[in-house]
Amino acid sequence: MILKGGNLSPKLSSAVGKAQTVYETIASSTPDFPLLKYGLRRSQLFVASFHLNHDFHGSIIHLISAGGPCEGAAFALLRPVVESYIKGMWLFYCADDTKIERTIADKSVRTSLEIMMNEVDKKHGHLHFSQIRSNLPRLHSFTHGGFQQIVRRFDAGGGWGSSYTDEEKRSLLVQASWTATAFARMYCLNAEGPESASRKKIEDSYEANLRSF
Repeated sequence: MILKGGNLSPKLSSAVGKAQTVYETIASSTPDFPLLKYGLRRSQLFVASFHLNHDFHGSIIHLISAGGPCEGAAFALLRPVVESYIKGMWLFYCADDTKIERTIADKSVRTSLEIMMNEVDKKHGHLHFSQIRSNLPRLHSFTHGGFQQIVRRFDAGGGWGSSYTDEEKRSLLVQASWTATAFARMYCLNAEGPESASRKKIEDSYEANLRSF
């Protein structure tokens, strides 16, 4: 059975367009990263995490823009968008050399997301991930085929198909774009310094397109 999707409503189509603008601004504005400035291995993992985050962000936009039937996969990708941001920040700012080398060697680093967020917050002196913490349990359910996904496999009349509302899809686009923008902001800050013109351009794109959407 193929689950067929429909056309996008004007409001959702607008949200997709705005998220796409943010995605393209990040893609075109991020500068080359000075890999040797902070240590090659550490910088490579930071850039790789950022690239992965950008990949997931674009995939969410693509899946929602298609109008179904693969919208569930778009929601499942929000947790990887968030995790790549948390892990990239932790690897860059907090991981010791042993954990950097274990990650490079594709070996397990037994550090939970909660510990990673706490260590990054401590390093920066403020709650860097305050907007993310409360949503993590819900993201787990969407990613691992939990009830958040299962109950959206049928509509009110009992028919089969994805039943995500336009508001849920719009919120997904905003959350993914906010996280991608936050990561891009830190990438540019470390690549160019506090007066980074690239960082300002990316921040301005999010503000203009999605801040009040």
